[in-house]
Amino acid sequence: SYVKALHDHIPTQQGSYGLIIVPASCDAMKKLFNALKEIVPAEKLYFLDVPQNKGVAAAKFFAAELGKLAGKLGQGS
Repeated sequence: SYVKALHDHIPTQQGSYGLIIVPASCDAMKKLFNALKEIVPAEKLYFLDVPQNKGVAAAKFFAAELGKLAGKLGQGS
């Protein structure tokens, strides 16, 4: 699967990435993030929470999440 391929690939290429962004798009991606936390330094790993609903509240939530990501990217990670 895609997640397994990422899990196998990322540890061998850690120096190639400035920041690894893992979207919370499904349970498998959440598990991938938890597994990567064990082997990837925290400053190089970011969990992007993606809303599961539609509507104004979901859009505001996602905008806030993207703002947090922008802040993380602005730190030079």
